[in-house]
Amino acid sequence: MRTMRTRKWMYRLPIIAVLLLGLFAYSAAAQMKAKDVLVWRMGEFDQTSREFGHNFDLERETLKPIFTVGQSKNADWPAWQTTWVNGAAGKRPTPYTILFSLPKPPSGVYRLTISVFLVNPSVPDLMIEVNGHKGRFYFDRKISYYPGDDRIDSPIYGGDTLAIDLPAKFFKAKENKLVLTAVEDADNPDTRASLIYDALKLTQCPSRRVQPSAAVKPSVFFRQKENQTYEVTRVTVTVADKLRPGSVDLSRGGKHFRAALAGANDFGQERIDFDVPEFSGQVMANVAIHSSGKTYRSSAKVSPERKWLVYFVPHAHLDIGYTDYQAKVVELQNRNIDKLLDFLPTHPEMRFSLDGSWVAQNYFATRNEAARRRLLKYIHEGEISVPAQYSNLLTGYASLEELIRSLSYAHTLHRTEGVPFDYANITDVPSVTWSYPSVLNAAGIRYFAEATNSDRGPIVLYGKWNEKSPFWREGPDGSKILMANTRQYSQLWFVCELPPDVGNCRQGLPAYLQQFSAPEYKPDAVLMFGSQLENTDARLSEPEFIANWNATYAYPKFILSSFPDYFRYVERKYGSQLAIASGDGGPYWEDGTGSDAKNTAIDRNNQTRAVSAEELSTISRYLNPTLAVPRQLLDRIWINLMLYAEHTWDSWDSVYRPDSQESVGQLATKDEYVAESQQAVRALAQQSLSQIADQIHMPAGSLMVFNSLSWQRSGLVELDLNHDTIVTEYPGKTPVPFEVLSEGPGYRPGNGFQMLFPSGTQGGERRHCACKGTAGSDDRYH
Repeated sequence: MRTMRTRKWMYRLPIIAVLLLGLFAYSAAAQMKAKDVLVWRMGEFDQTSREFGHNFDLERETLKPIFTVGQSKNADWPAWQTTWVNGAAGKRPTPYTILFSLPKPPSGVYRLTISVFLVNPSVPDLMIEVNGHKGRFYFDRKISYYPGDDRIDSPIYGGDTLAIDLPAKFFKAKENKLVLTAVEDADNPDTRASLIYDALKLTQCPSRRVQPSAAVKPSVFFRQKENQTYEVTRVTVTVADKLRPGSVDLSRGGKHFRAALAGANDFGQERIDFDVPEFSGQVMANVAIHSSGKTYRSSAKVSPERKWLVYFVPHAHLDIGYTDYQAKVVELQNRNIDKLLDFLPTHPEMRFSLDGSWVAQNYFATRNEAARRRLLKYIHEGEISVPAQYSNLLTGYASLEELIRSLSYAHTLHRTEGVPFDYANITDVPSVTWSYPSVLNAAGIRYFAEATNSDRGPIVLYGKWNEKSPFWREGPDGSKILMANTRQYSQLWFVCELPPDVGNCRQGLPAYLQQFSAPEYKPDAVLMFGSQLENTDARLSEPEFIANWNATYAYPKFILSSFPDYFRYVERKYGSQLAIASGDGGPYWEDGTGSDAKNTAIDRNNQTRAVSAEELSTISRYLNPTLAVPRQLLDRIWINLMLYAEHTWDSWDSVYRPDSQESVGQLATKDEYVAESQQAVRALAQQSLSQIADQIHMPAGSLMVFNSLSWQRSGLVELDLNHDTIVTEYPGKTPVPFEVLSEGPGYRPGNGFQMLFPSGTQGGERRHCACKGTAGSDDRYH
C-alpha cells in the first residue's frame, strides 16, 4: 500500500507543476494584455501649466480652440479655461476641442486623465463630450504647496486629477472628437469659474471592466434643524455608461436615507447631498444605486469632520507706498477710517483691525477733534483694534532699537488714551527675526499674528507653519508669545471673493480648512486673517455675508473678531497643548534694501548713531535738569528710521518701468526718510554735545571727544585743524600725537569725555590741550 501511494504522488507532482506553470504563464500574459496603451498626451503631468498657451484672450467671444493630435503643439492649447465669456448675446460657454484618430477599431475601455489647478474660490464642473456622448464631472480640490503656478500664494491653491473611464462604443476608428467645456457648479451657479490645465492624456485599457460606483464623504458643513445638528454628507455616483433614472440609498448606523438619481447624461457623475444626523467616531457607510432593475453596492468607513469656528478678522493691508505715492496712501487709509466710523453705528457687530499704529497716528493728525473722539470711542468699545507695531517692518533689517521703538506710538496711545496694547501683527513679509518675540514679550505683548506672502521667501510656506499654528514662539531669552502664522493675508478675498458670498465660500472654505485637518491640529478654531488687499477702498460687506452664512450653516461658524479675540479663545482652551517653536529661518525680503544701496549704507550709519545721539541727549539732561526732552528731534529720527525699514521698496511697477514718475517719486520719498533721519541725528548729537560741554568749565575753543558707548574703548578721531596747530591734553599740556587723516591714540571710559583746548604757540605751532573725565564725575569741573 505504501508503494502504491508513493507512486500516485509521483504521478501527481508533474501535473501540479504543469498547472502552476500554466497559471504563471496566464498571469503574465494577462498582465501584458492588461497594460494600458497611450493613445495621446498633451503636456506633462508635472504640476505646472508652463507648456500650454498663456497668451490667449480669454474674454474674446470667438475663442474656440481646436487641438489636433499629431499636428498642434502644446502651446496651441490655452492653459486657462473659464465657464463663460460675455458676448453680444450674453454669456457664452467656451468649448475646447481635441481631434484625434484611432488606427484600429476601438476595443476595451479608454481612460481620459485630466489634471488641473484650481486657484479661485469658484470651481467649475467639466462637461465632456466624446463624439456626441455627454457626461459631467466634478473636481474635488486638494490643496498643494508645489509652486507650479504663480498663484501658489493662495491659501486655497490646489488641484485635482480626473480619471474617467469611457466605453469603446463611444469611439470610432479614425476620426474622433473630444470637447471639454467648463460649466458652473450647482453649489455656486452664479459665479464665473476657471481652471488651469496641467496635462491631459488618453489611454486604452484593453482588459479593464467598469461598473457604476459611489463614493461617500462627510463634508465640513453642518446644518441645524430644531434641536438636531446634521452633517451634510455627499455621495458621488460615477458611471461609464448611461443609467436610467433611479435612486440612491445611504445607510449609516442603522439610519437610512434615499434620494432620486436623475441619470440625465450619457455617462459621468451625479452628486447627492444627504443631511445626516451628526455622529462621532468611525462608522461604516453603505451606498446602493438602484437603476434599470439592477443594484450596485459599495461601502466605506467614514469619520465626521470637525465643527469649525472661523475667527475672521476684517483687515486691510498697509503698504506705505508701492501701490501709490506715500502721501496718497495716508489719505486713502484715512478715508477708510471715515467710512468705518460712519458704518459702525448701524453695524455694531463689525470689527476692524488696522495694519499699524501709523494709520491711527495719521488719522489723529489730519482729522478734527470730533473725528478723533469717534475713533477713540470705537477703539475703546472693541470695534476697531490698533496693533502695537508702527508698520510692517523688515524685522531682519531694522535694528533692535527700531523694533523696540516701533511699539512706542501704540504704547503712548495706551498710556494717554487707554487704547489696548496687547497684540502685534506683521503682514506680507515672509519672515520675522528670532528676537521679535522677545521684544514683544518685554513690552507686555502676549499675542502675535503673522500673515506671510511667500513670494521669494518660501521657508515659512514650505515649513507649513500655517498648519502648525497657533504655537508658542520662543525668543532667544526664553520668553514666549502666542503666535499664529497664516498663508497669506486678505484671506476672505482668497477664500470667499470680495464682496464675499455664500456660493463662493461654499466652494473655497473646504479647501481652506484642509490645512488644519491633521489629527495633530488641536483647536476647533482657525484664524482667517484679513479681507482686503493693500491700500484698497474699504468694502465693509463682511457683516451681511456672515449673517447670511451663519443662517445657512451651523458650522463652520464665522465669528467677526479681533486678533486678541481669537488668541484669548485658543489660549484659554488649548494653550497648554500647543507646541513651542524657537529660532527663525532667516530674512528674505530684506534684500529689497539693496535696490537702494547708497541710502541703505547711510541708513545703517543712522541706525547706530541714533542710539548714541539719544544717549548724549539723556546725559545732557542729567547734567542740567532744566533741559527739556527734544521730542521733535527724537520723533524725526525714529519715525524716519522706521519708515525706511518698512517693507515696501519702490512702486509696484518699478521692475518693469524703473524710470516712471511713480517709481522715481516713491523712491525719492524713501530716500528722504534717510536724509531726514541723518540730519536729525546730526542735529541732536551736536545740540546735546554743546549742552554737555556747557557743563564743563574749559577755556573757549576747547575740543571735546566723547565716548557715547557704555564701555571703555579706543577709536579713531577725525577733526579739522589748521595746518600749524597741534593738540595737547589738559591740564598737563602733553602733546597728543596725530597725523593728517590718520589715527590718534586715546581711551575713553564709559560715558566719558576728553577736553582739548588751544594753549598758545610754541615754536610757531598752535597747541590744543585736553582733559579727561566721566559724565557722572565731579572732577570734570576742576
